[in-house]
Amino acid sequence: GGAVAIQFCSGTGKDRDGEGPKFSMAGMVLACPSTRMEDREAQIASLSVPIFLAWAKDDTVLPFEQCAPLDAELRRRTTGATICVSVEVGGHRIDLMAAGDEGLASRLVDWPDLALGPLAKLGSAALPPSASKSGSGAAEAAAEAAAETPAVAPTRAGAFDLSGMM
Repeated sequence: GGAVAIQFCSGTGKDRDGEGPKFSMAGMVLACPSTRMEDREAQIASLSVPIFLAWAKDDTVLPFEQCAPLDAELRRRTTGATICVSVEVGGHRIDLMAAGDEGLASRLVDWPDLALGPLAKLGSAALPPSASKSGSGAAEAAAEAAAETPAVAPTRAGAFDLSGMM
C-alpha cells in the first residue's frame, strides 16, 4: 500500500509494464502506511508534493507509534507541505477513521483543493509542525493560506494509499 504508493510517486516505482509514472503528481494521501522499502529516506525526500498523512491510534496492523517518525521524515523534505491527522479510532481503515471523526472526513473532502491550491504554492513552510499533533491546527492554517492565495486551475490528480480499506 503506502510503500508502493511512495515508490511509484517518487519516480522509482514501476507499473506492471516495468515503466515509471507517466503523470505529474498534485498531492498524496497516506493512511497508516507501511513504509518498508529500500532507500526509504531518499524516496521520501524526492516527494515534492503536499502529503496528507492519517493514522488511527487504535491501529493494530501498523502501530500508531510509527506515525510521528514518518511525519517528521515527511516534514524534512525540502519541498511539499505535510498535514498529519491522528484520530482515536478507525483501526487500519481510512473509511472507519473518517466515519468516526468528522474533522478527518472534512479534511479528506477538502484535500484536493488544498493540494492544488494554497499548499502547492507554499511548499514545505505551509504548515508548522505543531499542526501535526492532533490535526486541529492543520485546518486553520490551511484555511488561512487558502484565504490569502488565489485558486489554481481545477485539475484533479493525486495518489491514494487504499490499503487501509482492506
